[in-house]
Amino acid sequence: MNIDNNLKSIFEAITNNNLDKALKLCDQFINKQNEHIIFNFKGAIFLKRKDFHLAKDFFLKSINSKADFIDPYKNLYVIYDINKEFNQLLEITKKIYSFEKSNAIYNFQLGYAFENCGYLTESLKYYEFALNLGFKEKLIIFNNIGNIYLKLNKIKDSIKYFKLGYKTDSQNKIILNNLIRAYLQNRDLENAKNYLDKAKDIDPNYEEYNYNKAEYFFLIFEFEKATEILKKQISEKKDIKNNLLLCRIYFNQGKKEEGNQLIEKFYKENPDNIQIKNFIGIRYLCEGKFEKGWTFYEFRKQNLDDQFPFIKKWNGENLDNKRILVYSEQGIGDAIQFSKLLLRLKMLCKEIHFLINEKLNGIFKEDQSGIKILTAINPEIVKYDYKITLGSLNKYFYKDMNHIRDSLIKTDENKVEKFKKKLINFDQLNIGAAWSGAFTGMNAEFRAIPFSKFKDLLTLNANFYCLQKDIWDRDTQLFDKSNIHNFGNLLLNDLTSFIQNLDLVITSDTSILHFSASIGKETWALLPLDYDWRWGKILDYFKYDNLRIYRQKKFNNWNEIVSNVKEDLQKRINEK
Repeated sequence: MNIDNNLKSIFEAITNNNLDKALKLCDQFINKQNEHIIFNFKGAIFLKRKDFHLAKDFFLKSINSKADFIDPYKNLYVIYDINKEFNQLLEITKKIYSFEKSNAIYNFQLGYAFENCGYLTESLKYYEFALNLGFKEKLIIFNNIGNIYLKLNKIKDSIKYFKLGYKTDSQNKIILNNLIRAYLQNRDLENAKNYLDKAKDIDPNYEEYNYNKAEYFFLIFEFEKATEILKKQISEKKDIKNNLLLCRIYFNQGKKEEGNQLIEKFYKENPDNIQIKNFIGIRYLCEGKFEKGWTFYEFRKQNLDDQFPFIKKWNGENLDNKRILVYSEQGIGDAIQFSKLLLRLKMLCKEIHFLINEKLNGIFKEDQSGIKILTAINPEIVKYDYKITLGSLNKYFYKDMNHIRDSLIKTDENKVEKFKKKLINFDQLNIGAAWSGAFTGMNAEFRAIPFSKFKDLLTLNANFYCLQKDIWDRDTQLFDKSNIHNFGNLLLNDLTSFIQNLDLVITSDTSILHFSASIGKETWALLPLDYDWRWGKILDYFKYDNLRIYRQKKFNNWNEIVSNVKEDLQKRINEK
């Protein structure tokens, strides 16, 4: 029996699951010339036995024996994927890719590895390469790209790829329901309803279909129908997200007792579930139970997506002469409100590098001693002792915030003078206005005020300036006919300079509220019944000067709030 036949007999034994025989043959036929192949065979045997530790050892031995033998790399890919060891998966995939960069499968695998490590932009690049190189399983790539764009909040791009997947296979219930999910997130309820009807014909019992249907009813305020679906799903012990949506329905309606009972029940039944921990943490923060709240707040997804794994996380260690990276992981409002925490952190350390999203560039002061504002980092050039997310600083310093009067938010005096010339009339009040934020935000429907109700304020004798960028479709016609002056196209780094010229800002729960309040401008906040925790008890510690809050007393009843604001505004106009 020659060498080739020896290896062939081992391969056949493995293929036929004669694993004991295969191991004996490996030990019988191993030599210096073929040891890289034999080690790989042994790894494959233990992989079949699900002994991943031994399998990994033999694959690594095979690589050490012959570094340009690709098979053990491919097998390690399988193990790292099964074990969800995504950092190792990425490294091994890069090596596989280096063997043949024009291979469609290797490009797909690299895109997949980047995606699972959180490098979404890089992931998209290699998925696109795989498509261009003729990757056969197009449906998988379309679905993966669609999901990535959803994570990036680029919903129109997400819809584009889910639709490509749907055209590839219109009977695939996964891609169809992902398309529905994207339409729901885009608040395109007409298309969502249309595709829900198609999904029902394919599989009316599919969990994702029923969850999407419940969310559709939630978004059109038909809570009873949504609740009925979710309770049925929960009774069948389906995905935990059904529980969380049901809790949101209760809390948004102001049914706090039902909501709290439900979330506590879910937590007792699922004490290790990260989504429930995060949700219950937000409820604790809403109620002012901060010590518990901060503990559970750490389970928010943005914090658990461990960026920069090569930098040690700060857990309260001594920071004398240390450099720490703080990165903003949430929305614009959080970046503005919690940037103040850096001023307290700076008392403990040598230097802070504050990493922000590019769209926030220019809104923070750049001349603060020891605090450097960045939109990108190069850890090979600049070394960091520790890292922490901006939101996680709360648990260390929230009680100290009222002792810090300074702010990191920048106002450009030259721009203030430039924008001053754009105001209409200084004999009347000049009022900034925002009644709705981005329509894709969490609970956006409940935080936004229909312009049909808000416009009643515009009848008063004052000059009104629109500060929000997005105008919802339902508001467009009335908005275009109104007497409000549109400055919604201002860049973020111009916003505070424009607001400085105003007498007052009236806004729903949007980033405009944080911009205005953070620079001490008189600001009136119009909040829903179940308002965000950032406008609850935490304001005892993060006081905003000149902030007045109007809260709903009944679910979705903006009439009373607008009426009260109008009355108070008339008094303010009379004072002018």
